[in-house]
Amino acid sequence: MLYTLAVSAICGFCAKLSDFASERQLQVPKVFAILSSIIYGAGLAFLTISSPLSSLFLALAFASTVCQKIDHPLHMLGLAVFTGFILIFPISSFDAPLFCLFLALAIFDELELKIFGSLSFLFENRLFVPIGAFLVFAYTGQIIFLASILAFDIFYRLCEFVFKDYLVSATKQKQSGKTKHILE
Repeated sequence: MLYTLAVSAICGFCAKLSDFASERQLQVPKVFAILSSIIYGAGLAFLTISSPLSSLFLALAFASTVCQKIDHPLHMLGLAVFTGFILIFPISSFDAPLFCLFLALAIFDELELKIFGSLSFLFENRLFVPIGAFLVFAYTGQIIFLASILAFDIFYRLCEFVFKDYLVSATKQKQSGKTKHILE
């Protein structure tokens, strides 16, 4: 299970790094942005193929695609790598009810609904899939879903914390004509 957590964490970090590069908030050399997308796509495919997490990661990939979150070449590359591995190598396990559960929750996470009141926190922080993973753990005792999604999410958010001093808003970039490069 440790390798699952490690790969999940690396994938979360690389996915956020790809987000930053695609949104031009973080100026990184193209090779790093491309490598980051390949790593998270291959890592998620590895977990999908070799662990009981296939229902989770297939649902997340499908929801991201359906909700049109794959909107930049870097994300398309990550999805292409993920899909390529899934088509070539057999998936070791798949649970259709879990897939449906995680798909519905992932769609809620991807929707950008402006909800007010007690549910706003869940939507703003994209907590539906982690809550679903906790419920799967509580019902079945399988902690791998919860541990994996938490490792992914924690390192996704850690990437933002690590690079916060290097983030550049699009407005600032246009105004100054200069960007702070990550390797400076």
